[in-house]
Amino acid sequence: MKQFILFISLLTASVALNSCSKSNDPTPDPVVGKWAPDYLLASGFVAPYTSNNGAKLNPLAYGISDSYEIKTDKSFIYTDRSGVVITPYPGTWDYTGTQLNLKYDNGNSETFTYDGTGTTPLLLYPVQAVSDSLVNPTTNKKELVKFNLQLVYSKQ
Repeated sequence: MKQFILFISLLTASVALNSCSKSNDPTPDPVVGKWAPDYLLASGFVAPYTSNNGAKLNPLAYGISDSYEIKTDKSFIYTDRSGVVITPYPGTWDYTGTQLNLKYDNGNSETFTYDGTGTTPLLLYPVQAVSDSLVNPTTNKKELVKFNLQLVYSKQ
């Protein structure tokens, strides 16, 4: 009987100590959270426009007003606020290495690159080749200029 009471006492103490230990829940992926546009990064300008390389442009000036909510249950909601009606687009996600892959319920998909090297975590949309009419600083004439833009989201 004494051995049984001793066994129960040890079992109770063991359970009590284990319940006081830190949670064994895994750390959520770093991409989990709310993300909003921070800036458009300009690159790929050739002379005489090279001073524009590295410029950070305001996404709101281009009508970009959206957000992503990446959830721990591997679902996400992209919310588009660019029009009159706020439209949510749900889907699922996976994260491997630095790549966040989003698969929308409507069948579309896209991939972001996670950058956690700075003080604020960033999601980088793929670089997009664009063109615009700019005034050549040498000739003062408008000309079509090709360059790149990359939309950068920051964690909120």
